Amino acid sequence: MGHARHSQHRQADERLLAGELREALRRRSAMQLRGRWYVVSPELAHHTLRVLLTSCAEHGWPRSNVPGVAAVAALQEDDIDPTCGLNHYSS
Repeated sequence: MGHARHSQHRQADERLLAGELREALRRRSAMQLRGRWYVVSPELAHHTLRVLLTSCAEHGWPRSNVPGVAAVAALQEDDIDPTCGLNHYSS
């Protein structure tokens, strides 16, 4: 019985720590992508948004419906990982 109780306490502690970690990551504007957490710097977030907004203006894309393939190409031209950049703004 003691081993089962210890195991339950350990599992509860692990859930608590995992919850605290997720909350801390969210406070830092982290995102989860394919099971891994990433913190996007404010500079990269700003730069990514600027590239996307500039592309919208240049190509006449509605900001509410940016074409994915074209957005990926615009980000890649500016050396931004499109997976990270687009995921950050679609959340």
